[in-house]
Amino acid sequence: MPKNNKYLYLSTPDDKKATLNQYLQYFNMSKLFFNRYSKHEIYDVTDIPETSEFHKIAKDTATELGIAWDGMSHADSNRVMLAMLEDSYNLIKEIEAADNVIIEVNIKVNTK
Repeated sequence: MPKNNKYLYLSTPDDKKATLNQYLQYFNMSKLFFNRYSKHEIYDVTDIPETSEFHKIAKDTATELGIAWDGMSHADSNRVMLAMLEDSYNLIKEIEAADNVIIEVNIKVNTK
């Protein structure tokens, strides 16, 4: 789990922007890993494009877990993926320093 947490707050941020940003990061990371309809299916974290914001996070997480990026096994890739999701999810609660975080959203579905 990353030790250099730039989003760790001891109290609730006034504007809630950090919470929303972290929630969106968690959502987008999940979408990257689990969207089977994507053109760029991610089987292993090493498949994350270098242009993705999550590529560096994956490499840093692998390093923190003591897993070599080159030649990573699928099991190790799964460990990295789960650690990334865990860290991202837990940061939401750490930002708010609360047991319950409620994010209200409006969902609009565009159909073509």
